[in-house]
Amino acid sequence: MFRTVSIIAFLVTFAGIGICCLVLPRCRQCGWTPSAILKRAIHIFTMLLLEQKAGAVGIIRKLAYLLALVCFVVLAVTSFFPVLVLKESINGYWLMLHATFAPVFAIALTALVILWAGSYHFNSRTEAGKYELPQKICFWLIVSLALPMVLSIILSMFTFFGTEGQEFLLNTHRYCALLLSLVAIIYTYLIIRNHMERQ
Repeated sequence: MFRTVSIIAFLVTFAGIGICCLVLPRCRQCGWTPSAILKRAIHIFTMLLLEQKAGAVGIIRKLAYLLALVCFVVLAVTSFFPVLVLKESINGYWLMLHATFAPVFAIALTALVILWAGSYHFNSRTEAGKYELPQKICFWLIVSLALPMVLSIILSMFTFFGTEGQEFLLNTHRYCALLLSLVAIIYTYLIIRNHMERQ
């Protein structure tokens, strides 16, 4: 069931992004070819590695974002690849790698919330232009989904819950991770699109 829901959700998300790229006239002018998207995605990713003029706080913010991004990619691959491609539950080396990066992701995400929450306050202004509100909504959705995702897997390590409780916690973790991944994809798309339209 989870595999089917995940495949449909990812297909719908990527199809929606593709339709936006084809339909919106501004997107066509920005050069939404696969190579242009990849080039700008790499550019945005490498901007995180450049020297920051905002001082120590700016460097820490960028490093926290970079660490959370790397951990998110590893966690997404280790959790969804076995289920969607290999058609098996996460186990073995996949599980060990997933469990290694999960606490680092939780710490980096906590740092992101502390350091970036002021920028994503609904009363503040950012450089996102017309994508400001969707980016802020995505940011807070990621934060809101991360909490039950992390708590559910931590609680499942204790023996307070029976078989049904363990199954409920695992499903909560899975579906929160799926929703968080979809929102993160949309958030990344909005950042790339905003960057492309400003050039």
